[in-house]
Amino acid sequence: MMREICLSIFCSMILFACESKDDTWVAKYGNHVLTKTEVRKMTPNTLSPEDSIAFVKQLIDKWAKDKVLLNNSQEILSEEEIAQIDLKVARYRENITTSFVEEKLTNNLNDSISDSDIESYYHDYIDSFDLKEDYLSYRYMMIPMDSVSSYKALLRENQLAALESNLKNYGYAYDFGIDNWISKSKFDESDFFPEKLKKYNLKTKNQIFTVDQNNNAYIFELIEYKKAGEHAPLPIVKDMIKSVLINKRKLNLLTKKKKELYKKALQNDEIKRK
Repeated sequence: MMREICLSIFCSMILFACESKDDTWVAKYGNHVLTKTEVRKMTPNTLSPEDSIAFVKQLIDKWAKDKVLLNNSQEILSEEEIAQIDLKVARYRENITTSFVEEKLTNNLNDSISDSDIESYYHDYIDSFDLKEDYLSYRYMMIPMDSVSSYKALLRENQLAALESNLKNYGYAYDFGIDNWISKSKFDESDFFPEKLKKYNLKTKNQIFTVDQNNNAYIFELIEYKKAGEHAPLPIVKDMIKSVLINKRKLNLLTKKKKELYKKALQNDEIKRK
């Protein structure tokens, strides 16, 4: 009982001491040392004081058991098994080091991709961009009921500049973005679009729908509808293409750097082969 009380007090001292780095040990086994700083880093700060003390007790106990097991590994494992572990550790170290080096080499890479490069890639690989589901593009505006006729007339005549200027002046909600594409499934699930609108058969392009929304008129124009299996419009895959082109640029940079380092090593006679 006294040991448990002392351990609780000790755990409290670890947790609630000054947050500065403290290399004072809280547990030892052979050459292995667990410090107060390490314990604090591994303890979630969302726990209550009581839960924190219990967590630290378990942490120290597990640490000690793991170190004892590790120290006796040579008695448990064969030399071949230990050699396999050493090989895996060496490979992991090489892989993670290579990953960090590659990341550092490409940190300052220019990730600006021109629209012309994106469009060129899109047209070259158009058959790779088939839609997995239906998509639709749209415009919408929210206006007073008594203004529906005039606004719909401008919309039908495609007088978008005049229409947008008018909507902006009166502070009406609208979105005429030319890249407004959304999957049909997300459209149906979204709370942004009126439920009355979703009841229409939204599959014929250039249709205009009007529904009541909070005592206003919600006007929705279906610009285009694409079915699953058709080629995806560029706006839908634009970000993906940009990522592909950036990754290609990174790969080219890394390939070039590897060749330079390899050539230098050959020139310095650092690579030996039998």
